[in-house]
Amino acid sequence: MEKDLVHLVYVSKANFKTRTTDEIVPEVSSILPESRRNNRARGIVGALYYGNGYSFRCWKGRRRP
Repeated sequence: MEKDLVHLVYVSKANFKTRTTDEIVPEVSSILPESRRNNRARGIVGALYYGNGYSFRCWKGRRRP
């Protein structure tokens, strides 16, 4: 049921510098494999957007008892 779903949105400012606004820096891309494994194991769907020195993360999953 939809009422069992939990949504979490998080925005943060990066503490590292990029050369261009379109650059995906190693610090950002390095978290993806571990995040994908952890999310899958927990039944969570997530999205990560990085641009202009900020990351935007959104997760959705079922509420746990």
